[in-house]
Amino acid sequence: MKSVTNLVLGVINSRFGHGQTLGKKLAKIRVADLHGDPISLQRSTLRCCALVTPLFFDKVQFTCTGGFCALTTGLAWLLGGWEFAIAYLFIFNGKTRQSLHDLVAQTYVIDADLWPLQHAKSTVTNADPVARWFGSQVVTREQIWTTHFIIVASILLLCGLVGMFASRKVGEMEPFRDLLALQSAIMQSGNVRSAGVTTKNAWTHGRTSTSIVVTVAPSNAELDDAIQAKEIAAIALNAGPQASEMHSLDIVILHTVNFGLLHFSYNHPFSHSPQEWQKLLGQPAQRITSFPSL
Repeated sequence: MKSVTNLVLGVINSRFGHGQTLGKKLAKIRVADLHGDPISLQRSTLRCCALVTPLFFDKVQFTCTGGFCALTTGLAWLLGGWEFAIAYLFIFNGKTRQSLHDLVAQTYVIDADLWPLQHAKSTVTNADPVARWFGSQVVTREQIWTTHFIIVASILLLCGLVGMFASRKVGEMEPFRDLLALQSAIMQSGNVRSAGVTTKNAWTHGRTSTSIVVTVAPSNAELDDAIQAKEIAAIALNAGPQASEMHSLDIVILHTVNFGLLHFSYNHPFSHSPQEWQKLLGQPAQRITSFPSL
């Protein structure tokens, strides 16, 4: 679905679609190069990838496993910085109105009424660099503020480094070490596409109850959720003593449906005490005394 979205947006925003999606047609704007011409399919595809890549990977759960923990965490932070850079330039780059994906592809979003296709020229009438393209038909003679490049580069570098170094420290702290070990065991089972593990404390009637919440996106969405919840609970109970010592173990089966850039998700929760899970599994879960290495 995501690859199809990339292909469709790449074609529509290129010269084949006159640089206009349906939304752009309604807004009377279109994607063009410096001279107001529709862009090639290759450039449009590059522009689309620069825009949608962080949005697509935003739904991916990067799991800390072995020596790749710092790398995957750094990548997750870098993608977050990528999204922030797109939003930052969209808001603050008032001169050329180019966001990060436009800068990568060297494109502009222009007024379709002021720049009708039949009047767009693909050749420069005055190539004198001293004249700064004066006299040539270009969509803008403004230059992006250099400080914007410095800010964007600093954001991306900072996010990447913070993610890599922070993951090492967090992985050594309690209870994150045990939670990461549990997440790693679930991911290594091959039954899920992504997994998240958190703890939850609830205070009711003067008593505090502690739960482990495991949220997973199953690899096979056609399997029964109750069966998959039992499989995940068995892994959690076998991964170490922490899950068995909680008041409850909550398994949340998450389903996501993608429609291009739109996402629809729903979940099916299963909550039982460790003893109840063991009864559902038919026998007490065996424990191991060591966690998977991080």
